[in-house]
Amino acid sequence: MTGMKRFGMAALGLSLMLACVSCEKPSAQPAANDNTTTAFATGAQTTGNTQAVNPLSGLVNLDPAKAGKRPVAVMINNADVAQDVQMGVSKAEIVYETLAEGGVTRMMAVFQDYENAGQIGTVRSARYAFTDLAMGMDAIYVHAGTDPIYNKPHMSEIGISHLDLGTNGASAAFREKNKPGLATEHTLYTTGEKLAAAIESNDFRTTLKESRNKPFFSFEEIGAPEGGASAQSVKVVFSPGNYYSDYQYNAEEKVYLKSEMGSAHKDLATKEQLTVKNIFILFTSIPEFGDGYHVNQDLSYGSGIYVSEGKAADITWEKGGSSDKLVMKNKDGSELKVNPGNSWINITKTSLKDKCVIE
Repeated sequence: MTGMKRFGMAALGLSLMLACVSCEKPSAQPAANDNTTTAFATGAQTTGNTQAVNPLSGLVNLDPAKAGKRPVAVMINNADVAQDVQMGVSKAEIVYETLAEGGVTRMMAVFQDYENAGQIGTVRSARYAFTDLAMGMDAIYVHAGTDPIYNKPHMSEIGISHLDLGTNGASAAFREKNKPGLATEHTLYTTGEKLAAAIESNDFRTTLKESRNKPFFSFEEIGAPEGGASAQSVKVVFSPGNYYSDYQYNAEEKVYLKSEMGSAHKDLATKEQLTVKNIFILFTSIPEFGDGYHVNQDLSYGSGIYVSEGKAADITWEKGGSSDKLVMKNKDGSELKVNPGNSWINITKTSLKDKCVIE
């Protein structure tokens, strides 16, 4: 990017904290994330009880019958050769993106009303950090296999509810030829309806724990973060010279157009570029496990950046144990107010902070 400002790790002021973000595609906000009707952190239904507040987005667009239900969190393939065959990500209220291994990112798309999400994929295997992020949301975790050395025993230890599309969730999986020459591992999909049937057949609990039956963020129509620095473009770097995401602000729609490694990030089904209301960049250490290959994000706490409506502000975050919720805070320790809408949570290395650009 011409004229981009680069910020060093020592700079922690608002004007210097802006960092790592991904670029995406131009397009109207998907129907599932329609920002025309918004709500706040009350969790109450709208007048007339026709729709409820979606706890993952703060929008008043949820069938009241789906209120209080567990979301699903689906592992999404983000290998560069398969980025253009993704489906359903535009329907997710929250998407996490962070390193899997080998400098490549993977994503986890979280859906509240998953039965109406349509086709979702391509689905890939589970990884340690994503398992803990799903557990902290009391979500039903959907994946296709897992790393057998570290994550498989971890999933068993914490007792997470999960559907493996190769075993207990096989009835929800199907292969689809999506691109000439693409390897079979990049062709696995599911649908919201199939997931609902598999969840029922596995007799999973479908009601949220009482401690999680509340909005994920403290939603409020705040507009641009108060005191924030300009954030018309954002670049989040996940590995040196390799994976990064970009976001470009659309002031008319008040959303960011997302890209992956300079190419518009589009949904194969809708052909539209993904749009994002809220961008989070969370910095932490991401060491390798003993095999020197798989990685393990430190999800205890750290610094970060919140970006929305053309501005960016410094924040802090904390999680802790596997079942603990991810919490965003202002630098003074107060709870962060977040605009209603969909959110993209980027988790990257603190050591790459100076490679990230916001201007």
